[in-house]
Amino acid sequence: MTNNSTATMGRLATFLQDQRKAFLQDLQDGNGQGWVVAMGNEAGDLDSLASSIAYSTLSSTLSPPTRSLPLLLTPKKYMSLRPENILALNSALIPTQQSRDGEIFLHLEDLPIDPAELARKGIKFALVDHNSLLPPFQSTDPSLKDPVVAIFDHHADDGNHIHASSRLIQIPTGSTTSLVTTYFKDAWQRAIQSGDERLEPPSELATLLLSGILIDTGALKAGPDVKTTKTDRDAAEFLYRISELGAQTTGNGSNSGMTMTVESLQAGRIPPDLTEFAKKLFEAKNDVSELTTHELLLRDYKEYTMHTSSESDTLNVGLSTVPMGLSIWLSRNIPAKGITPGWQPFVSALDEWMTERNIDIAGVLTSFNTPPKVVGDKGKHKRELVFLVRSRQQQPITDASITRAEEIADALTAGINGAGPILDAQVWRPHKPFHKNEELVQGLEDELMDVQEARQAGRFGCVWRQGNAASTRKQVAPLVKDIIASIPASTGSSGL
Repeated sequence: MTNNSTATMGRLATFLQDQRKAFLQDLQDGNGQGWVVAMGNEAGDLDSLASSIAYSTLSSTLSPPTRSLPLLLTPKKYMSLRPENILALNSALIPTQQSRDGEIFLHLEDLPIDPAELARKGIKFALVDHNSLLPPFQSTDPSLKDPVVAIFDHHADDGNHIHASSRLIQIPTGSTTSLVTTYFKDAWQRAIQSGDERLEPPSELATLLLSGILIDTGALKAGPDVKTTKTDRDAAEFLYRISELGAQTTGNGSNSGMTMTVESLQAGRIPPDLTEFAKKLFEAKNDVSELTTHELLLRDYKEYTMHTSSESDTLNVGLSTVPMGLSIWLSRNIPAKGITPGWQPFVSALDEWMTERNIDIAGVLTSFNTPPKVVGDKGKHKRELVFLVRSRQQQPITDASITRAEEIADALTAGINGAGPILDAQVWRPHKPFHKNEELVQGLEDELMDVQEARQAGRFGCVWRQGNAASTRKQVAPLVKDIIASIPASTGSSGL
């Protein structure tokens, strides 16, 4: 395996490249009939990426075949913000730079027509790692049937697209890649047993799917209160067996004589090569020390439209998951990158982010490990929450808009404080080394907590330590949705 953005192309990369060319040619000819576009969610994490590639490849390869390709929602220029994705792709022999024969992936900006027009061309959609067609792809033509034909997800069911021919939403499941693997497993196994390599999906696809499972399950972590489920272990056992990694167990490689079973995974025994691969993936994922606040907010971001007690009164909410604690984040001083320490630069960047995204509420969900106390210790896993609510930036900002923002912030703060064990929200205190810098700690009071300052700026916020570090955006987003739904509707225009 390699971590080189110009990795040698394998069968999987060639297949994806060919599908991209054929799809764009059909679009140019005005005919999208027979195509299924597979999409992950807008956060563009490894689970979404691997699942969309896998669905497209397996549905196009296995009988009865369809014509499918993945559509990446992450802009090309931001692919590097997720180095774990680059590593996983390269490990599956998929270069992340354009080859001599052209690009491999179809990105949203590559579409020659408006995304909302795809359904009018006869194109269908497969949704992975989310279960509602995103607004840019929704057609306004009422005569069109629902274009979503498949859903594979492990998030709360929105109740949409109930007539999709394949609809697998399973909670709990650690990774959507496990669900895609489970769905195609029998047909995949039959293709392998046929002995005809032309019928077999590329073996490197198994490595890519394993990458998604490893990231989403904490490297197939065993024991109580973990994300790993039986579905994940069953999928991982199958994928490892047919992957390049698993092939070493029957040869003269480092794992010779060692097998991986569902039972061994449940007992926490993982082959050394898989452990090492997982370690590299997590090291890549957590290598964000020199990303700007804007880049940190963008790299794992999801946006929602949520309504108050009236469905016509809506708020735009953005939630960013960041693998860095506030203590480190706010202590960084990298002038060459425009990174300066303290709450003031952080809040200013968050203000700019909210303006850019046109959101009313910004949430930052940090996830990190405290420094190890002894050699070999991983430290304790911690999470924090930051929420900022701002008045809509019409000029001049009205008192009514500021008051409305404060009401929403108060409701959100009360709801999070009263959420109980799902979050176990606690008063924020800085972790080392940040706690020694009294000036930066005081900045929190100046920038977020002082009511007079907040009203003058037209935005209000709060910060918490999250006592329950097991709760992720999957739990936070529905909670915020419920809190907002309990807020009385605005007496003025929608939102703020």
